[in-house]
Amino acid sequence: MAERQLAKIAAPIEAQGGRVVIAHRTGTLNLTDIAVFVGVAAVHRAEAFKWCQQVIDTLKHEVPIWKKEYDTDKVRWGN
Repeated sequence: MAERQLAKIAAPIEAQGGRVVIAHRTGTLNLTDIAVFVGVAAVHRAEAFKWCQQVIDTLKHEVPIWKKEYDTDKVRWGN
């Protein structure tokens, strides 16, 4: 389901001529591991930066990516 949502986020930008790559890692990650990569190409740099921020903000707000966090005394699920 998350992959469909990621494609849906990229679609409007690509319809305007931008190119989008979104990769979200799954599985066990260490605290400092990179969990998401967003790359956006556009004719103009400012447009690419704007779209990149739009992608990551939308991803954090709309894509149902849950994580299982391990603490010293408990395990919890969060997004």
